[in-house]
Amino acid sequence: MTCFSARLTCLVLAIALFGVPGIVGAQAEDDYDAFGIVDDSATIDPAAPEGSGMAPPLPVPLTEDAAAPVAPDPGLSGVEAVPVAQPPSDWQPFSFAEVTAWMPPDFVAMQEDDEGELYFGGDKAKLTGLGFGVILMPSDEAEEMPPNTQQLLDKQVSLDGQAMRWRELEIEEGDLKMSLIMISRPRPTEPDLTTTLIATVYNMPMEQGRDVLNAILGTVRVGTPPHPGQIGEGLNGLVGYDVPKDWRINAGPEARRIGFWPRGYSGYVVFSRGLAVTGDGGADEDVPAGVAPVPAEIYGQPADLFSWTQDQAEFYVGTRLVKGRMAYYRLNQCLDGERLAVMIAGAPDVIDAEEFRAVLRKFTLNLPSELTPCPDTPAATTQVIPAPSVTDTAAQPPITGTAVDVRGVTYILPEGWTAQYDSPGDKIFASPDGRWTLLSFWWFPDEPLLGYDDIKKVENLVVDHEPVTRIHIATMNAQSIQNVTERARSNGDRFIFTLEGRGVDEAELQMMHDKLVANLHLQGGFDPSKRVDPMAEATTSAPTITPVVAPKLVVTAPVPVGVLVDFADGVQGWTGEYANLTARRDGGPNGTGVLEIYTPGDGQDGYLIAPDRLLGDWSGNDRLRVTIKTENGRYFDAFEEEAYGDIYLANGPLTAAIAFPTRVSADWTTKEVSFDGTGWVLGGGAGSVAEVIANVTDFRIRGEFLIGNATAWLSSVELIGSAAVTPVAAPKPGGWSIYQNPRFGTRIDYPSGRFHALPAPENGDGRTFETADGRMRFLVFGQNQIDGLDARAMMARDRDWGSYDQVTYQTSGSGWYVMTGYVGNKIFYRKVVIDSSAGVVHVFEITYPKAARASLDAVVTRMSKSFGHQTP
Repeated sequence: MTCFSARLTCLVLAIALFGVPGIVGAQAEDDYDAFGIVDDSATIDPAAPEGSGMAPPLPVPLTEDAAAPVAPDPGLSGVEAVPVAQPPSDWQPFSFAEVTAWMPPDFVAMQEDDEGELYFGGDKAKLTGLGFGVILMPSDEAEEMPPNTQQLLDKQVSLDGQAMRWRELEIEEGDLKMSLIMISRPRPTEPDLTTTLIATVYNMPMEQGRDVLNAILGTVRVGTPPHPGQIGEGLNGLVGYDVPKDWRINAGPEARRIGFWPRGYSGYVVFSRGLAVTGDGGADEDVPAGVAPVPAEIYGQPADLFSWTQDQAEFYVGTRLVKGRMAYYRLNQCLDGERLAVMIAGAPDVIDAEEFRAVLRKFTLNLPSELTPCPDTPAATTQVIPAPSVTDTAAQPPITGTAVDVRGVTYILPEGWTAQYDSPGDKIFASPDGRWTLLSFWWFPDEPLLGYDDIKKVENLVVDHEPVTRIHIATMNAQSIQNVTERARSNGDRFIFTLEGRGVDEAELQMMHDKLVANLHLQGGFDPSKRVDPMAEATTSAPTITPVVAPKLVVTAPVPVGVLVDFADGVQGWTGEYANLTARRDGGPNGTGVLEIYTPGDGQDGYLIAPDRLLGDWSGNDRLRVTIKTENGRYFDAFEEEAYGDIYLANGPLTAAIAFPTRVSADWTTKEVSFDGTGWVLGGGAGSVAEVIANVTDFRIRGEFLIGNATAWLSSVELIGSAAVTPVAAPKPGGWSIYQNPRFGTRIDYPSGRFHALPAPENGDGRTFETADGRMRFLVFGQNQIDGLDARAMMARDRDWGSYDQVTYQTSGSGWYVMTGYVGNKIFYRKVVIDSSAGVVHVFEITYPKAARASLDAVVTRMSKSFGHQTP
């Protein structure tokens, strides 16, 4: 791609051409298995409007006294002025450099760093829509134009009383056509940098988007202070807040609690009132026995201060888990007889820092004058309700109740259960007898799920085609089962479905949980077209849930030789240094799992640390291969910003480090380094790389490549020696076999205990398999690629030629496509892989009854993952 100004065209083109690389937590199509677990790259927000329990941010008012404007430029008499516009109430503000502006609510951030902020609203899949942003452009690049650019207009305007240069351009790059309005100061804002506004129309006429872009430009204010972030009120106006835009806000039920914490969960501030202070599970219960209060004041109110240090680590500093210091202020005055309290907690180094204290100073308590002294609070009593006898699930009456929709996820709420809290994305219900609480909400993973003492069991399962982590928790007063989707929405949110029981035994909890999960439909939360009416498909029995069992790792010798590691079975023992790791079993370029690496912009370089089983004598290997990618952003090289190489090896004090041959990019690439090649940096007295790999005691891979918060993905790590590559995994369990076609090399794993092969065709291109009763059948074959079609065109042709009654889902990528739907009363699933280098098309298609869907989902997923080709 030809670029002029790395801060303009490269950013704008990259955003349009490659989707949304800058969205934190976004996941690409290849991060999921093809069988129904795919990100279609389309926002679901129009179908499921955003909403949460928090008070909405209040727009910064556009009034003359809201900020001291920059003095108008002289000599603007007669110059066309950009009309001033008031933003609609639902528009969102943003600020960068000296500019503040408002945008429609569906615009999402594409690029946020110290070089600029860019936003997009439209259809990302078709690359049509509008963009707006502000960048700092090097002044010497302002006049550079690529050869495929046409300038349509160049004039002077007045924007918010400031002299500006207005240019309109058209740029074509392949199938992408962009119409741009560039507005910049005629003189640098900073030394050698010019503030430039970019308003863009992608793949449609400028006139279709001009009204919206003009409305955005009308809200621009130059010289106003940056928008402070999230401004609002909580607890029905009792709490005023002004927190940074990357802080999380969570409002509890019935306006009794509101909490705030920074991303990374290093500390928090919680305001509570009434039962959230003194009731069962209230803030008072957090105070350890024996902690005595001291008189204090908080936000102008006298209070009792309880201070202590936690016994267990809870907060993150980078990736280090530390104990928090707790400061609990319980106000001496009550409002309508209800207690008020403030909890400030976190890692000591964090809450003592000026950045955190600056946020604390912006909270306000807006209390009325008619406060009264608080009465003594009686000790809380616990009502014990005898648990009823556990009956067989089959004896349950037909399920009745109310359909619940949580932004596309649906389920049935039993009759008589009432809402304790209800917003589009966060719902809490309680049973009539008070023993059960059901929580269902979308959650951003800003604190750890695992690692706590009260967790009794963790399972990896598949529910409604979605991989789920199920966590069993038992405390002194309650038991709960929590289900968390491993898949995230485009904004990083995952869905949590939790049943909590008080005064119940484990068997009764499991029975009630299974009854509710039997009617839980998750897929609609990720794809609106898959939303299910739960009442139409209600069932009284528990669903068939397929465990995702991680095979035990087998190391045939203490020294790994010719080893291939992927992440289909989890993290595999890898740990992070200043990096948070999450394994996705069906991601990566080949669907063999991916390790997602989130690194906070904390000034520490994030690395992956290999497990002990990969350490030892590497002398039998001659090179190392890594398949990896990252986001778009400001890249720093392998030995910059205190990084110590892309690959780091140690043998005790002896060290060797090297940079990859090329930079890690936003596309999957395989990086290979040779142990006898050049570029290695030796340390600790090492005379050669051979000395280090003779006994590797530490092996690390860089996981942080960008300035600021960033995410990278690692698909595989491969040690290559003279021996054949051996996967570090257990042999395939009994009941499964491998079919490989001797003519084309097409191969697949299949359950040989269930399917048997039919006679081979005369041309030897493949095989058909079916069950003994003939109700399920799959075929796998290869064929010569004679038409030259790419995956998308081949998918369209095969859909037209196939005898399919309904195609419910289809997607394609580079050299592959997947299609699924119905043929009569059966489900079909078809996957095609194109090997252009060999001129061969490999095909796998299976059909099975709808009634067998629950039991076949995991089988088809495994078959799909194994499907591919090897040289015959």
